[in-house]
Amino acid sequence: MAREPRVVTSTTVRLGMLMAAVGGFLDVYTFVNRGGVFANAQTGNLIFLGVKASQGRWWDAAAHVPPVIAFVAGVMTAQYLTTTAARTWLRYPVRSVLVVEFVLLGAVGFVPSSERLSYGDELSTVVIAYAAAIQIAVFKTLVDVAYSTTMTTGNLKSMSIALYDWVAEHDPAARPHVANLAAIIGSFLTGAVICAVSSPTLGVHTVWLALPLLALALGLFSYDEWSVRRRR
Repeated sequence: MAREPRVVTSTTVRLGMLMAAVGGFLDVYTFVNRGGVFANAQTGNLIFLGVKASQGRWWDAAAHVPPVIAFVAGVMTAQYLTTTAARTWLRYPVRSVLVVEFVLLGAVGFVPSSERLSYGDELSTVVIAYAAAIQIAVFKTLVDVAYSTTMTTGNLKSMSIALYDWVAEHDPAARPHVANLAAIIGSFLTGAVICAVSSPTLGVHTVWLALPLLALALGLFSYDEWSVRRRR
């Protein structure tokens, strides 16, 4: 009797939707509540850095540098987690990323804004940029295609290509790619809207609304493992 395939939770659409919602949520959170700086979209930070530097606003330009550095550090951390050396002491690297992100975002919610604590917003943005970088580097495959959970431009491009292949080239294999990527884009937008609507009321504490999404993502791993054991 053939063995049933193991569920790779980290590449499923439902997990991707949760992580994309977190990604959209965090981009709005730092932009609205933490000084107009992006934590996920480093393209935006580099653009603002260049524009403000060209205007001689050096201090304002410098505010966009730490998130970029934190993002690089986060990607390097994620790369290390995939090495054999890391797996000798870390049994579940993907789940560990979710736990780390959960703890970091929970802590950020306790950090006052810069109006009440010097550099509070700057510190929070750096922490979120680090967490987002780990997320984007670990969750990068949706079933069998590359995607991003923290930025949507690449996903929109891939969906458009798949849509063309399905409609114009009559390729039935492209149809699920369109549906899956559309779900990711919709989830990203949903997370952004939730954060934007909640921020006027909750302020810096809005970040805590992302914690249930991460907890649910962690639960999916346990649920999938339980489902596989149940079918044996």
